[in-house]
Amino acid sequence: MKTAKNLLARAREMRSFGPPTVGYNGRVTQFAQECESNLEWQEVEVRSSTDPKKTYSVSIPPWEGTEDITCDCPSWTYRGYCRHTREAMRKICNWTSNDPVPQSEEQRRNHVCPRCGRNTVLVEE
Repeated sequence: MKTAKNLLARAREMRSFGPPTVGYNGRVTQFAQECESNLEWQEVEVRSSTDPKKTYSVSIPPWEGTEDITCDCPSWTYRGYCRHTREAMRKICNWTSNDPVPQSEEQRRNHVCPRCGRNTVLVEE
């Protein structure tokens, strides 16, 4: 009888993240790779457009959605949005194996992000 632990080990051995795996409880589980940078809060410095000597800090959460992104600029403080958050989102990796940027077979085997070169982690979709 296969346990979830054995199935996870088998998925890691195969490095196969496309086909689903049936767990011990009958639940279908699919695995994917995700850049490790997606797992932690990211602080991104963005230069001011009006004063090139000034930078603002944008905090980006590790979960999807933009409602929890914050910036320390006056626009964010007064309006709740600013151009710095959009620019910061363009600067971060945010890659997953469902991304249009493909991962080579070697990158998949070695768990390397094709966008930024950092390690990837196995996550359950």
